[in-house]
Amino acid sequence: LADGTLVEVLKDFPPTPTPLFALYPQNRQLAPRLRVFLEWASRIFAEARL
Repeated sequence: LADGTLVEVLKDFPPTPTPLFALYPQNRQLAPRLRVFLEWASRIFAEARL
C-alpha cells in the first residue's frame, strides 16, 4: 500500500458476473440526467462484458 500499486489477490477465484437492473416507470419521461446515466452505464457494462 505504501507505494500505491495494486496487487491481484485470489487469482484462482475470479468474480462472478452480477446483473445490474434499472427500473423506472415506462409511462413517464425520464429526467435527462437519468437517461444520460443509463446510457453511460449500459455502454460501460457492455464494453466490460459484466
